[in-house]
Amino acid sequence: MSLKQEHVIIKGVEFKKCSKCERLLLATTKYFNKDKLRYDGLFPYCKECRGHHYKTIPIVADGNKTCAKCNRELPARIEYFHKDKNASTGFYCYCRECRGYQFLKIVPQGYKYCICCEKVFLATENHFFKRTDNLNGFTSTCKECHGRISKTNYFNSIAERKAKNKQYRRTQHGRDIARQIFQRYKTKKKDLVADLTKEQWEQCLIYFDYKDAYTGLPMNIISQDHVIPLSKNGIYSVNNIIPCEKSINSSKGNRPFETWYRKQSFYSEDRETKILKYLHYNNRVQQLAFTI
Repeated sequence: MSLKQEHVIIKGVEFKKCSKCERLLLATTKYFNKDKLRYDGLFPYCKECRGHHYKTIPIVADGNKTCAKCNRELPARIEYFHKDKNASTGFYCYCRECRGYQFLKIVPQGYKYCICCEKVFLATENHFFKRTDNLNGFTSTCKECHGRISKTNYFNSIAERKAKNKQYRRTQHGRDIARQIFQRYKTKKKDLVADLTKEQWEQCLIYFDYKDAYTGLPMNIISQDHVIPLSKNGIYSVNNIIPCEKSINSSKGNRPFETWYRKQSFYSEDRETKILKYLHYNNRVQQLAFTI
């Protein structure tokens, strides 16, 4: 047959002639790209002439799979490949080692392999911590290795955590939280009630329009003032804490509210009434018991 013919059949096998290199190649998609506009469905140039490579499909034994990266033929099991429900084989195209993991060690049923110390233990809570999102409900490391790794990571991150905490305490929110923790600590140290919550403090600020309860002016540094001083068994509760400027709080000290406030230049009868109403006072007497 003449080589000028585009298709040639030799011993029952169909060949196609490349229009560029004029080689006779099998008329399959292994050597030619698909082209739906051609009558035979194949591009006239072979893949090499188009700058591509012939795709060879490796022949593997039954139950095996070839890694697309290292080209190793490995058993198509979970010990060597991660699962991939979108793949036709049900496994990822790269093996575990090519993805940066280790091959799972085959262990008897009821046992588990520790990837850190490489020992085999009974798959029970005596040797492993529980983990619901793992394959068999336990961590991949045994308890001893898990504790050692956690301890190492903790001490390695101390400097980093200290720097983050220091930076957080410089923010307004960090300073407010630190003051609340310190106030709660001092109150509990004297065996007094310390039950002021974050939500209650926020409602208190809203009630006073985020202003100093004594002066009615905006606060540069927000502080929590004990109306009944802590030194006189004043509790850290919503019925004894109001917002005020830090300098005003310092000048008040442990003096009683009424005698101190009325002597100040910024005294206001309306603000005093508002404070007493918030603290549930009636006729200068608080309606809640203050005894512990």
